[in-house]
Amino acid sequence: MSEPLSEERTLPAVQLDPHGGQDRPVTIGVAAGGTVSLTPGPWTPGEEVAHWVIPGVADAHVHVTGMPQEAAAGFTAAGVLTVRDLGGKVAHTRAWGGAEGPHVVSFGGQLDQAPLHPHLSPALGATGIRHFGEIAEHVSDLTAGGAAGMKLYYGFPPELVEPAVRAAHEAGLRVACHLGTGTLPGFSRIGAARAVEAGVDSIEHIHSLTADLLPPDLLDAFLRDIIDTIGAAFGRVFTAWSRIDVDGDGARRLIDAFLRRGAVLVPTLAPFALMATEEAGTGLVGIFSRQREVDRHVLDAGKAAMLEMVKVMHEAGVAVALGTDSAHGTGVAPGGSTAHEIRLLMEAGLGEREVLRMTCPSSAVADRLGLPGTGSWTGTDKSFVVLSGRTLREAVLAWNVAMVVRAGHIVNLAPDAPFVTVSPRP
Repeated sequence: MSEPLSEERTLPAVQLDPHGGQDRPVTIGVAAGGTVSLTPGPWTPGEEVAHWVIPGVADAHVHVTGMPQEAAAGFTAAGVLTVRDLGGKVAHTRAWGGAEGPHVVSFGGQLDQAPLHPHLSPALGATGIRHFGEIAEHVSDLTAGGAAGMKLYYGFPPELVEPAVRAAHEAGLRVACHLGTGTLPGFSRIGAARAVEAGVDSIEHIHSLTADLLPPDLLDAFLRDIIDTIGAAFGRVFTAWSRIDVDGDGARRLIDAFLRRGAVLVPTLAPFALMATEEAGTGLVGIFSRQREVDRHVLDAGKAAMLEMVKVMHEAGVAVALGTDSAHGTGVAPGGSTAHEIRLLMEAGLGEREVLRMTCPSSAVADRLGLPGTGSWTGTDKSFVVLSGRTLREAVLAWNVAMVVRAGHIVNLAPDAPFVTVSPRP
């Protein structure tokens, strides 16, 4: 660790408003000891500006249970100041980030069918639901523990979705849904459109849209398919998506439901791209290269359709938020997955400002996600992220995070960043 500065340093930058407001010139001031401020004002004429200031980044879908504490630094290095934990005990997850890690917003353990599927271990805080009384008890526990929301998992009883949403909303909780499609044990218990119409606030994962987008005859064929491995389950997802028409009637009905109810899509593209990679890694990484269950052209076509669907929904006006599905042991790692998710969104054809709107959610989108409104400037901002690049597109595409500031103090500084002599706060 280097020594603190003995005098103030300044750096010209552009303060970006991802949500359509006015960008403005600012000076980043770093005082002795590493306290940081933003001062409005013009730069010296002709001065080159290659730094871009954005509000705090939020990762709307992570799993911190099982992650070592040091993994928190991975989020911070990627500029992620807030994460939404979707599956873990509230008492553990809310304290996980620590002083230098992200602020953790907890949705508690997921609700599923009873008995629970074997992969839903007790460590995740999962609860099997048989009747509404158990939902009411879970909601009470969540509110008492300070949770921001509740998660419904793919086996959750379809007939209880609407009363569960109503109970959660009455208690001030948001509802995130990972429902059914494409995963074990049934390909479709409830489609995403039905869940959205029931009032859920967000749909998690692009593959949760599968049943709404497949033509009925193809869906019936998939429903009769018996699968018994994770590779086979997700192989079926890619096979289905290779046959999906993102401009078809199912897509239009789904988009209409999202727009009508104001729900948010958190597509988590990174884990699907990692599954489809030709690299034979560990966890989800290159699972098809190891198991050889799906042809390469099917994987490529399925991934392309997933990316295109995100673009189609965004261009139609559906709110989309960045989520990485970072989790212990899956190969979807904190920090690196943020940059990967951003590259995938840009690969889908989205512009850099559109991607920033997804990484820094507006107050309205943050509210639906149960997040603090970290994606908009308030005028008294002391937490922000500085990206570096000759152009904004270069900075976002490379996700070159030069500096991360929380409460006016540097909490992460890239080795090649300006002010490299500043020590982060102890």
